Amino acid sequence: MNPMTFDEAKNKFVQNWGNMATHWGISKTMGMVHALLLVANKPLHVDELAMELGISKSNANMTVRSLVEWKIVYKTCCCGERKEFYVAEKNLWKVFIRIIEQRKAKELEPMIHMLQELSHLKAECPESNEFLKVVQDLGHFSKKADNALDNIVKSESSFLMQSFIKMMR
Repeated sequence: MNPMTFDEAKNKFVQNWGNMATHWGISKTMGMVHALLLVANKPLHVDELAMELGISKSNANMTVRSLVEWKIVYKTCCCGERKEFYVAEKNLWKVFIRIIEQRKAKELEPMIHMLQELSHLKAECPESNEFLKVVQDLGHFSKKADNALDNIVKSESSFLMQSFIKMMR
């Protein structure tokens, strides 16, 4: 097998990170912009992101703003430049934590709230009894998952990584 050029390797990484991002609850484009900023050796501006990825400047601009909201990309200044430049958080533990925080806030917490509301249903028939049982079980499981994710967010990365590596052996 022939070794890849840097551009081939970077493009493969960007494409695959974009594909993986869809499993995190973000768009492929958002993942690709993040990947490009993650491997960049200097801050990039929206024009560079758009050109490199073959997307519109408005799409690149909206995407980078979303990444800033997620706190996995930061705006930075470059001396003598008027354009806004961006850099990615390079600490992957922090990126992982920020993704967990966003997913909890957008998916898990609203689910827990909805399940709590539904758990006040009066059981009036066998169907409503079964419905209530499932809702309560889901609520219990969701709260456990929420607590586990809170513990991950609060934990030290070195402790959790060591524990994870031990589990994989």
